[in-house]
Amino acid sequence: MKTLRVLVLVHEDLVPPDKAEGIDLAAAEWKTEYDVVSTLRGLGHEVYPLGVQNDLGIVRKVVDEWKPHLAFNLLEEFSGVAVYDQNVVSYLELLKVPYTGCNPRGLMLARDKGVAKKSSTIIVSPFQNSSPFPH
Repeated sequence: MKTLRVLVLVHEDLVPPDKAEGIDLAAAEWKTEYDVVSTLRGLGHEVYPLGVQNDLGIVRKVVDEWKPHLAFNLLEEFSGVAVYDQNVVSYLELLKVPYTGCNPRGLMLARDKGVAKKSSTIIVSPFQNSSPFPH
C-alpha cells in the first residue's frame, strides 16, 4: 500500500498526544481523534493532526508546505459555529485537497429539517404505506 500524507483536521482543543501511555482513553475528550491518528499511523501513513478553531490560514499553510494527499476531516464546527463546517470543506475543495466525509452541499442539507422531510417523502419504499399490526 502506498504511504499517504494525511492531514487530520481536529478542533484546536482536541489535538491528541503522540502517545497515550498512562492516560485513561475512555475519559479523554480527544479519544476519537487519537484513535483516527494512531490507526492511520499504524497503517504506515504520515499523519499531521492540525488543530483548527477560527483561522483557515493555518490549513492553507500546512497544505502549501506539507502537501497532503488527503484531509481527514473531524471538525464539527468552525469558529464556534456548527453550520460553518461546510465552509471548511468548501475551502478544502478550493485548495484541491481530497477529503473524507460529506461534501459542503450534503452538510448543509443534512441540517435542513424541511428538506430532509421532503426528500424522505419522495423516496419510494415498499414499506412506506405499511402499518404495524399487533400480534
